[in-house]
Amino acid sequence: MVGGAAKATLLLCEALRRAGSGVTLFSTFPTDNLTRDRLENAGIRIHSALLSRGSRFGIPAKSIAVQLWVAARMKRPGAVHAVGLTGEASHLLTLPFIPPTFVWETTEAKPLNKFVDRRIAERLARCAALLVPSKTMEENVRATYAFAGSTRILPFWTEDRAPGGNTASTGKRSRALLFVGRMDPDKGFRYLLPAFENVRRQIGDVTLAICGGGSADGIPELRNPPDGVEVRGTVSGEELDERLSACAAVVLPSLHEGYPLSLLEACSFGKPVIATTVGSIPELFSERRCAILVPPSDTTALEKAIATILTEPQQVYAERCADARMLYEKVSSPEVVLEALSRAYGGV
Repeated sequence: MVGGAAKATLLLCEALRRAGSGVTLFSTFPTDNLTRDRLENAGIRIHSALLSRGSRFGIPAKSIAVQLWVAARMKRPGAVHAVGLTGEASHLLTLPFIPPTFVWETTEAKPLNKFVDRRIAERLARCAALLVPSKTMEENVRATYAFAGSTRILPFWTEDRAPGGNTASTGKRSRALLFVGRMDPDKGFRYLLPAFENVRRQIGDVTLAICGGGSADGIPELRNPPDGVEVRGTVSGEELDERLSACAAVVLPSLHEGYPLSLLEACSFGKPVIATTVGSIPELFSERRCAILVPPSDTTALEKAIATILTEPQQVYAERCADARMLYEKVSSPEVVLEALSRAYGGV
């Protein structure tokens, strides 16, 4: 189980490789063994930072940027793709004579978001294009970074791990809910858990599994969770797939989001989603039956949405599941991804 930006990087490398491109991944920190094996089996070369200590001073990020630059000067690649407006991208854009460089924004890109680094703004003029996963985020990066250069839409996608490729529910609905995401107060736990408790009091044996990287120690609601809540933390890919197959819905009550892959993963398993109207979520889900969207920080709306998913007529629920799978195929089929990459790179 890896974070959204790391997963987007992995899937990007594989998609470019399937399209016939030679791909070399420069990763600031070493990849885990499973990911490394997967990439190398696909014919993707991997380089990690030679200077791996001194993260506080950005030394690994500077190291990998210089390593990439040296390799690019020698190999002359057709393009460089940086995932995220990060220190690595910022350092690379200061170096002379870089190849066409595409920078892919992965956050919500709003001024108060803690992942926004305004120092990169003046350097973005050197990129061939700023890639964004949605029109909403395009508007955000132009406003936040005062970016006047070329932007192109490259939505995120996810792989199809659902058994048989179609899990739209037709049988008995479970009472299990699933959260997948980073352990961070910005994910809205202070609103989710009270909403969950209220629903559990009303209709009984509902459960909520919370899966994701990071530490729950700094989140008061997760230190002593209510009955029915299981804080799993980081889980294996196999366990995540099992929980996606078994849940009734995926709940993501974030206060801030970019373009969350966890919701697309839910759709690949034919599962409805309950999410907040932040970031790119409304652009992707507002017209879809598979989703119930609620305002951020609204416990009452979350409670109502959860109760609806768990108690609505089975036929209505099954239609939500079928629509989730249709949305996944619309966004993440290999043909759609290839077309999106072709448009993003503009023939490079």
